[in-house]
Amino acid sequence: MGTPDAVHARNFLRRLGSLATRRIHLRSDDPWPVSVAKRWWVRLTRGLHVEFRGPGHVLSIGRGGKLHGKALIYGARNRVSIGDGCFFTRTWLDVHSWDSELSIGNRARIFGHDDLGCTLVLLRGQGRRISLGEECLLSYAVEIRNCDGHSIREQATGKLRNLQRDIVLERHVWIGAHSIVLKGATIGSGSIVGAGSVVTGTIGSDLIAVGRPAVEKRRGIVWSLDEPKE
Repeated sequence: MGTPDAVHARNFLRRLGSLATRRIHLRSDDPWPVSVAKRWWVRLTRGLHVEFRGPGHVLSIGRGGKLHGKALIYGARNRVSIGDGCFFTRTWLDVHSWDSELSIGNRARIFGHDDLGCTLVLLRGQGRRISLGEECLLSYAVEIRNCDGHSIREQATGKLRNLQRDIVLERHVWIGAHSIVLKGATIGSGSIVGAGSVVTGTIGSDLIAVGRPAVEKRRGIVWSLDEPKE
């Protein structure tokens, strides 16, 4: 049973552990002491460094998980949601937008690496969206970006030729190391993108796509996190 002090200590640690794994919501418009306390708590319990610049941002983090990385949310009125049980290492969520949304589904895994490169999710524009479905797996040095980074215009008319576009990864998608998923891409559920590929359009479900640009190589596959065995 233990002494009363030991019992109280165990109960305190149990309650503290329960608080550390609860769902949490951070808002850029929270009062200063509340905002600082929430960001400190997320950094301490989940490993995620959060930085807001601008009004109306909301960051929702699900239950459990470890999120080692950064979430930089700039602009105005952006919504970032991270599902339950997600696991990040060396991950950079870079949102510099207005009225846009980044959503990461339950049990997603994003693996950056200190030596081999962090993984970047880059969202830009007005009213744009990047969606990563449940159980998606991103290997190290992957880039998911809905923009080109700089503008390209027609010389004669000044018309902008490279507007930002949405990106959708459906459920249980595996993106291999050093791959890039570009604006306008959609990848169907259960598919694999081979290492070093560039995705520029639509990839179907339950297939392997490889190349620059990525094209279908094999259909009717199923993958899991288990190590391959004969």
